[in-house]
Amino acid sequence: MTKARALAAGTSNREKGHIAMLGHLIDGDGPSAYAAALDHLAAYPRDALIAFMKSNQIPMEQLESGKKRVLVVDDDEAIVEMFTELLERDGRFEVRTAATGYDAGILTEQFRPDVLLLDFKLPDVNGTVVCRTIRANPNYKYMQIIMISGVADPDEVAELRAAGADDFIRKPFDIKVVIQRIAELLKVA
Repeated sequence: MTKARALAAGTSNREKGHIAMLGHLIDGDGPSAYAAALDHLAAYPRDALIAFMKSNQIPMEQLESGKKRVLVVDDDEAIVEMFTELLERDGRFEVRTAATGYDAGILTEQFRPDVLLLDFKLPDVNGTVVCRTIRANPNYKYMQIIMISGVADPDEVAELRAAGADDFIRKPFDIKVVIQRIAELLKVA
């Protein structure tokens, strides 16, 4: 008998529904199971969910902090540091960084960002490949992708949009405009 079924014995129908939804979480393995369970529970009031999780000793470290998650992918350390400092100082964002497309893939799975700030020209792959890869995965349909580059020509920008980029911002850029665009895409005040 799984932990979820054992936990469901002797509970109300409402609680059994919660338990069924949390089956991924308490019987699953690793961060993917946690994220999948939490995705299914988006319709439940947060306070009720937290109370239920606490009363059933379910790990809560995967609950959101209330901040939107931003993954900055760029091989230029100065740009990465600037975005990290300014987005974190803003207070609405939790930031992680990657310097390659490979690292971006790993962090996308682990961190599950709400928005990806992605340089077009990375050392190992271009942004079009990253966009297509993300858009091919239905688990990331919520993710917004903002491409940033100083070298993309109009045809490449059109290709990026066709690959799934939600916006394109040319370098050099005004950081306030980038932060405003992130907030607009994520609908945060």
